[in-house]
Amino acid sequence: MNLDKTKKRICFNKIAFVLSKELIVYNKVYDIYNIINMVLVDKFMVLKADNKESKFTVRILEKEYPIEGNIPQERLIKIENYLNQHLKKLMELAPMVPVGRLAILACLNITNELYEQKSIYKNRLSDYQKQIDGILQTIDNALDI
Repeated sequence: MNLDKTKKRICFNKIAFVLSKELIVYNKVYDIYNIINMVLVDKFMVLKADNKESKFTVRILEKEYPIEGNIPQERLIKIENYLNQHLKKLMELAPMVPVGRLAILACLNITNELYEQKSIYKNRLSDYQKQIDGILQTIDNALDI
């Protein structure tokens, strides 16, 4: 009888430990889900088919470009600043290269950054899935005692 209580207590402690770990992993997965959801919402916000399109002017390397879309103006300003900073760095590194080529290089660099971030998020999600699978296996093992 005493042995059964000990086994039950051990099993309960294992389950409590595993559940606390699972909660940590769940919170990490939830945070990543929210980040990815924000990225996807931001990425496709331009493609939404509402009638609230606005006209903006962005200034890239002292040249103005008219833009129409439903991108929030604050985000457009951040994008404009980021692109200008990136292009200015490239111009400092290669002052003799024509601006058109630097613009293509900037596009390639920024696209590479995007793909690196996507890869990081995919790897994190995969790691969290493995951790969750391990936790579920531990719970199954603990309940089989």
